[in-house]
Formats: sequence, structure tokens, C-alpha cells
Amino acid sequence: MFDEEKRNGFDIWKRVKADKPVVVENLGQLLHATEMGAAPEVGPHIPVTNKLDLQAVADLGAQRVWLSPELSLVQIEELGDMAPMPLGLTIMGQTELMVTEHCLLMSQGPCNQKCAECARRKSPHYLKDRKGYEMPVITDCTGRSHLYNAVQMDVAHLIPEIIGAGVSTVLVDTTLMNVKETTEKVARAVRARDIAQKDGNKVAKAEGATSGHLFRGVS
Repeated sequence: MFDEEKRNGFDIWKRVKADKPVVVENLGQLLHATEMGAAPEVGPHIPVTNKLDLQAVADLGAQRVWLSPELSLVQIEELGDMAPMPLGLTIMGQTELMVTEHCLLMSQGPCNQKCAECARRKSPHYLKDRKGYEMPVITDCTGRSHLYNAVQMDVAHLIPEIIGAGVSTVLVDTTLMNVKETTEKVARAVRARDIAQKDGNKVAKAEGATSGHLFRGVS
């Protein structure tokens, strides 16, 4: 646990219960969750990309693997053919690109080290790239900065292909959404699933959204 977490009395492990699912984002968390008797699900920050990775996390107690957004549909199909546990995939939301231990809001002036009370966190912040895209920056109560993609991802129209690739669970990441957006996106995901399961058809492609790396893998 980091000093900031100790200062704020923050201990997420107090909420972890035996036989209940918990998403873990590194191998240390996976080991600890298994030791506590929980049902750990490997999050997308653990890069599971091949059969050896799948078997390794299975041996460490993983009950489900949430696949990295950097995988292409072809790579997902390969994993789906050999996975010893269920696979999940985020289909909508702002993709998290980076987490930094350094608080990017410190660039605005001296920091009082009281992250939970920081007034700067109340206003929106963005990091603009050379193409002019503004990527949202969110700093959490422990001082870590989270950088998100400027363009929202939406691959709900590809649900039939995603199911066919071996994915059994999908997720709508509502981290940066308000109540209205959350309601609309979840309803779209449910409709996409129902249509795909009924007759294999698709919902329309979302205008202005990105499909991430499903057709352009990371090279």
C-alpha cells in the first residue's frame, strides 16, 4: 500500500470477501485475492496475450480474464479457442491510456499533499496532443493521474463477432459518463446483446466513436 493510501485510511482489501468476485490489476493483487479466498477476475491492465499467459493466471486462481483493449479481434479469437476460463471485454467507454504515480495537477502550482481535499480535482482537465485531441485527465484521491482516450470507444455493433470470438461477458465502462450517458450506453449494450443472441443481427455503428484496436492491433 502506498503512503497516500495509508494517510487517507484507504484499504480496498477490507471490501474483498471470500467467494465474491474482485477485479485485480497486477499479479500481486491476484495472489493476495486468491489467498483471501475471493474469486479474482484479471483486469485488462494485466497483459494476457497467449496460451501461456492464460494458464499462468489460471494457476494463480483467476476465475475470469478481462481482455486488454490493445488486442485485435483475431488475437481475441485465438485466446477464445484455448481459454480455460470465461473471457470478458469492454465494449464501450473512454479507454484508459495511462496511469501515473505523479499527479499531473501539480503542474499548476505547489501541492499541499491533501489529495482527497484538492480543489483542482473539481474542475475538468485535459492533455492536448499534437493533433489537437484533448485527452481527459482524472486524478484520484491518492494522487494518481489517469489519462483517457479523447475519443470514446463503442464496438456494440460488433457484438456478434465478439461473441463468436469466445467472449462471454461484456462491459460498459461508465467512469467518465454522467447518469444520462450511462443509461443510454447500457441500454444500447443490452439491445446489441439481445439482437445478436436472437438472430445474429447488429445494432448500428455509433457515429464518431472508435473501434480501438479490434481491427488495428498494436505492432
